[in-house]
This record gives sequence, structure tokens and C-alpha cells, in this order.
Amino acid sequence: MKWGGKRSSEFQRPGRCAVADGWTYRDPTLRDVLAGVSKIDAKANHRAGHKLWILDKLVESRRGLIIHGLKLIGHGLEAASGGMEMYIREASACTYNFKQASLGSIDDADWRGAAMKLPIPLSFAPMEADSVRAIPQGDEWQYEPKWDGFRCLAFRDGKSVELVSKSGQSLGRYFPEMVAALAQLKAKRFVVDGELIIANEQRLDFDALLQRIHPAASRIKKLSAETPATLVVFDLLVSERNKNLAGETLAVRRKELEKFASKFLKGNRQIRLSPCTDEFAVAKKWFQRMAGPLDGVIAKRLDRPYASGERGAMVKIKNLRTADCVVGGFRYGSKTKEVASLLLGLYDEAGLLHHVGFTSGLKNEDKSALTKKLEKLIQPPGFTGQAPGGPSRWSKDGRSADWHPLKPVLVVEVQYDHFTGHRFRHGTRLLRWRPEKKPGSCRIDQVKKESDSPLTLLN
Repeated sequence: MKWGGKRSSEFQRPGRCAVADGWTYRDPTLRDVLAGVSKIDAKANHRAGHKLWILDKLVESRRGLIIHGLKLIGHGLEAASGGMEMYIREASACTYNFKQASLGSIDDADWRGAAMKLPIPLSFAPMEADSVRAIPQGDEWQYEPKWDGFRCLAFRDGKSVELVSKSGQSLGRYFPEMVAALAQLKAKRFVVDGELIIANEQRLDFDALLQRIHPAASRIKKLSAETPATLVVFDLLVSERNKNLAGETLAVRRKELEKFASKFLKGNRQIRLSPCTDEFAVAKKWFQRMAGPLDGVIAKRLDRPYASGERGAMVKIKNLRTADCVVGGFRYGSKTKEVASLLLGLYDEAGLLHHVGFTSGLKNEDKSALTKKLEKLIQPPGFTGQAPGGPSRWSKDGRSADWHPLKPVLVVEVQYDHFTGHRFRHGTRLLRWRPEKKPGSCRIDQVKKESDSPLTLLN
């Protein structure tokens, strides 16, 4: 049979190889596949509608295998090797880095950034922060707001734009409006460190960010128009002149970032410069004025270079607060019949008890007696307003999917760092039981106190 004028027999010719999306190879060794040794069932895969690339010139390097793409056979310019994605930007002279199959999956950032000619790769890890309890003081510190969003490194080289998450995953597919905004800047080359946020009625909306991580392109397109994201930038790693600034101190990088923002971001509502201050009193006021919606404060050493993937040059201080909550239900552990987590509730103005989060930091020695106490109080409905669903798919604390409603008579005091979208953003820390507290006094207004929006800092 023929595919795009090429007979399938040519696909197995020594020195040439075929790489396509969803194709199955009889030999699992990537080296053999790329060398054209493995046989490919071109007929069956053609019926399945897969795209195919003819490739050759296999070159070994310290990073793995470099492949030079020659010719597209099929429909369109998106091709991938089975189980190991490879996106093609051009129809010829493309270079991609692969790791041998025996070493596991391909480094996502290696092949996506192969076409970019920037002094740092897409696999460049963002600087990490240690958690501390108090804002450090001293002339060596610079303070910034801690934005409640997705950490993101934005790369641009000519027409190519990439958004890379803190974990090294590509975010461009989920935020097409940001890719377009970065591509429209007059600066043709740069790498910036920042945070993707979404504002809803002058409030940060983390739930709107989570909705973007969706498999359907049509839904992402709809949401990108309805709730467009903003990139708040706070560091410049590569300048518009393609100079690597990561080795410079923060004091130097911040000056370069402000020059970059003044030249290229003036009047831009989608890409904004994050404010900073070297005054401790100002940073402390941020805590006081924006205690509810602000995720905290970041403190960075002015005299340190960018510490890729490391801690020490940056610390984060979260605005920890406490709240009294009703225990409206609980979950057993996934492999035990002992309580693993308490489900927390708060009453609204109408007297409805809404599920707002959980706490799971229970002492092992207390679980047996607590389980017996809770089982005696099992009574539907537990929550009369918003009720719990299943645990998050990211959950790692061993909680089971089922939850059990309780008679609303128990009250606990918990510590939390952020309340948004009608619930605690993270798991809370159990401080103590409050037997003297009336459940009806545990109202949602204690965590929804009015305060200034962090977005005012961008004005």
C-alpha cells in the first residue's frame, strides 16, 4: 500500500525510520526503532488515521539521541512517537533530543525547547522557597506579594513561546491567550519568572485556574475568552538581547526587569510587573491589609544569583490564621476502619452548614478512641448546604472516597493559610477541640472578612 506516495516497505529500509503518534513497534528498544530495525505495521496504523514522519540521520550525544526530521508523510504538522510525544514545529531540519527508552519517558522540556536558541533550556527549574514563620528583616532582603496562582516560567524565542510549570510541564495548551499575549510583545527573546493568575470581580480566583487543566480544547478556548489569565512577572532570567541574567544578583536582575517592563509591558493588562519593596514595614502592612486574599509574602536575598531548583535565596511567609469549625463528617482511612480526616463545616446567614475543607493531622494514639466517638454520632445529613465530594485525585494521605455524616455537635479550632472559593485552599492543622463552643456560632463570616484585594498592588 502507499501513504503519501511512499510505499510502506521504505519505512523499514536501514538508515531510515518512522515515528508517528500512537504507532506500535514490535521491538521496544528505541534505538532499534530509530535505526529502522524494528518493523512497523504501516497498513493497520494508516487505517487508524495516524500521522507519520520519515526520519533519518541518527546522532548520539551525551543528552541521548538527536534526530533530524526530513519529511512529513500524512495530514498536518503534529506528529509523535508512540507513548513519547514529539511536536513538530517545521516541516524540515528539525532537531529533537530523546532519551533511550530503557531510561524511561522522554524529558518533556528537552524536546519542546530543542528549536529554541536561548541560553537556558526549558528544563531550567524555578527557584524554590523555604517556609518561615516571620518576615526576615535586613538590608539584604527584598519583599514581594505571594500570588495565589500557577508558578510559570515563560520562554520566547522569535515565534516560539513556551509556558512551563514549576514541575516542568507545559502550560501553553491550557492558556492560549497568554501564549498569544507573549508572542505579541515587541521583545523577540526573553525568559521571565512569574505567576499565572485569574481575577474575578477584583479577587484572585484559583478555582478558575484549576478549570483550565482540562482535556477538551473547546472548553479551554471558551474559558480563555471568559476568564483570561494574567501573568504577573517578578524576575527576568534572559534579557531581550538574549543575555543570561540567572547568574546575576537579584539587585541587578530586578533593575533589568523594571527596564524590560518599562519598555515592553507599559499599558499591558495581561502581563504585569509584580511590585516589590525593600521596606519591612510595607511588607508587614501587606499582611494586615490583605489578610484574607493574599497568599503571603515572599522575601528574596538581593545579593544572591537565581538559585535554580534550590532553596536558600528565597523564603515564603504565609499568613496563618485560625477558625472554629463544626465537624460535619469524617472519612476512614483507605485501608483501615479508623478515622483519617475530619470534614469541616461553617454556617451561612441562612443557617445552612457548608463543607469548607478538612483536617487530617490526627495523632495515631488518638484515632481508635476518636473513631468510636464519631461512629456514635453518625447521622445524616451532616452538611445541609454544600456537601463534600470524593477526595482530590492528588490526595496522598490515605483517605477513603466515602464520607460519613455526623450530628453537628463537635467543634474544632484549626489553623489555615488561605480561604478562597468558599473553602480552605489547603488542608488545615488541628489545634484543639472546643467543647465549650456552640456549633451555631461557627459562621462563615469569620473567614470571609473584608480586606483589600492584592490586585490593587498592580495599579
